[in-house]
Amino acid sequence: MRITHSRAEQTRGLLMSRLRVGLEGGKDKIYVLVPEQITLQTELDIVDSLNINGSFAIQVISPAKLYTRVFEAAGEPEGVPIDERGRALLLGAAIRDIGKQLNWYAGAAAKPGFVIKALSQVGELKNAGVMPDDIAQMAAQAHDPALSAKLGDISRIYAAYSDALAGRFIDGADRQCECLRRFEYAEFLNGADVIMYGFDMITPPLERLAVALCKRVRSFELIIAMPRRDARDYGAYETVALSLNRLVTALRNAGEPCQIEYEPDKPPQGETGFLRREVFAHPMQHWQGEPRMIRLQTLRDPFDEAMEVAAQARELARNGMRWRDIAVVSPRMDEYRHLLERAFALYDVPLFIAQPRALAGEPLPRYMLAALRAISHGFRQEDMLDCLKSGFGMTGRAAQLLENYIVQFGISGRKFLSPFKRGGTELVEQVEPLRAAFVGPLNSLKLRLDSAETMGNQASALFMLLGVIPGAKTSEVKADDR
Repeated sequence: MRITHSRAEQTRGLLMSRLRVGLEGGKDKIYVLVPEQITLQTELDIVDSLNINGSFAIQVISPAKLYTRVFEAAGEPEGVPIDERGRALLLGAAIRDIGKQLNWYAGAAAKPGFVIKALSQVGELKNAGVMPDDIAQMAAQAHDPALSAKLGDISRIYAAYSDALAGRFIDGADRQCECLRRFEYAEFLNGADVIMYGFDMITPPLERLAVALCKRVRSFELIIAMPRRDARDYGAYETVALSLNRLVTALRNAGEPCQIEYEPDKPPQGETGFLRREVFAHPMQHWQGEPRMIRLQTLRDPFDEAMEVAAQARELARNGMRWRDIAVVSPRMDEYRHLLERAFALYDVPLFIAQPRALAGEPLPRYMLAALRAISHGFRQEDMLDCLKSGFGMTGRAAQLLENYIVQFGISGRKFLSPFKRGGTELVEQVEPLRAAFVGPLNSLKLRLDSAETMGNQASALFMLLGVIPGAKTSEVKADDR
C-alpha cells in the first residue's frame, strides 16, 4: 500500500496524475473510492481534467456502493438490514427489557432523547471494535464508583442491543464485517487498482476496509490531505495523523507493506491560496501589501449583509463576470434565504438557492411507494389516501372530492374495487368515474405483479402503470419544465 499525503489543494492534482499514468499504462480496472457525497463531483472532475468523454476503466465508487456490489457478487448476509430508525426502535425495546438492571441510567432511560444518545454511543463503540465485554471489564477495573456504574450500564445496554440484533437483524457495522468476509469471492476486484481519495481522516471502519482491500486488489493507494510534521499548521491535522498511525499499525499487523510519501508543497497562489495556507498556521505570516481579492466587512444586521452581497454581485456582473460564476455561501442559509431573495430582487439580480429535498417527498416516488403499499396490504384506506394525495396523477378538485368521499363513507379494502353507490345519485355520478380512474391502474398493477415471474416483469409492470395513469403525462411535462 502507498499513502501519499500533501496539502489539501494538491490532492486533486495528485489523483488526476495517478489516473492519467494508470490509463497510459494500460490499466483497465481503476476504482476511485470516495465519500458518497462527492461521488458525482469527482466523476465530473475526472472527465474535465483528463479531457475524456467517459471511461470504462475508471469507476468512482463510495464505500456503501462497494459493499452493495460485493454482496451482489458474493451473496447477501443473513438478517434483515435496519436503518437508523430501526436501530433506535430496537435499542429502545432492549433498554425497556433491562430497565431494572440499570443503576446509573435507571432514571434517565425513560427520558426523551436518551435512546438516540445511547445509540450514538453504541455505534461509536461498535465501529471502533470495542465489545460489551470490554466495557464490562473497564467497569470492573474502574476505581471511581460513579465511573464504574456508568460503564456497567453502558455495557448492559450495548449487550442488550447486540442480543436483539443477533440472528434477526443486521446493522451497518455488522454489514461491513460480513462484506469484508466476502471480499475473496468478489471477482470484480480481481486485478483491480484502488485509489482512496477525499476522506478527511481514516475512521476505524475505513481502516478495516483499507486493510481488506490491500489484501485483495493489485494495488492500493490512499491520497489524503495532511502537511509535513514540521509545518506551522500541523497541529490542525493531529487527528488525521493519529488515524494514519492506526492504519499503518493495522497494515503491519496484517503483514501488508506500507510506503508513505509526501508531495512537496507548492507555493500558494494569490490571496486565497495564502489565506488557506496561513489560516491554521502558528506563528502566522502576514500578507504583504493591500489585499484585493479578499474583503472583510462588518455590517449592522443580516439584511444589510444581504444588500451588500446583492450589490457586489451586480457590480461583478457589470464588469463582465457571468451570473453562473458568482456564488453566495453561508453556514446559515435557512436564516438568510428570505433576506437574500428580497435583496437580490431589489437589485434585479437573478438568484437560485439550492434546497435539498427528500426524494420520497416528490410526487412520483411518493405515488409509487404508496401504490406498492396499497396493493401489498389489500388497498388499506391510509395507503390509498397517501397515493391519492401524492400530487401525481389525479389532482385538484377531483382528488379532494374523491378523498372526502373515501373518508366520509369509510371506503377501504375491496370496497375500492366495486362501484360506489352510497351518498345519493348526484354524488355517486360525480365520484364513480373518479374511483374507476384512480383504482383501475392500481388493480391492473396488482394483477401484473401477481403474474410476474421475474424482476424484469415486475419492473415492466411498474412502467406500464405510469402509462395508464390519467394526468401522468401532464405531470411529467410540468416536472420537466421545472
